[in-house]
Amino acid sequence: MDNFKGVNDQYGHLEGDKVLRRYARLLEVAVNGVADCFRLGGDEFATIIPCNDPKPASIIYHRLQTLIANDGMLSEHNVECSAGYALYQRGDNRNSMFERADQSMYRSKHNKR
Repeated sequence: MDNFKGVNDQYGHLEGDKVLRRYARLLEVAVNGVADCFRLGGDEFATIIPCNDPKPASIIYHRLQTLIANDGMLSEHNVECSAGYALYQRGDNRNSMFERADQSMYRSKHNKR
């Protein structure tokens, strides 16, 4: 989730909690039952999609962007999303996949600036 720190700083943690819950709900809508989603902590969420193809991740990401853009509360707080992904490679474990996905997400976030 992009720009979340500003919500907490400007409006306080109670409003930040509302924003987190709304974002999480929109993420659940975006994955539409094809992936598991969960909060990693802070403003980071993850989805696990049971396939080794980037297309479903791209579809979910664009669906989430649209949902956020059309949501009054999140738009009001200028909340956006950046996403990264990692496809399973032989020898991967949870940590190596999350590390690659995290690097991909930071590239996405940097390219928006």
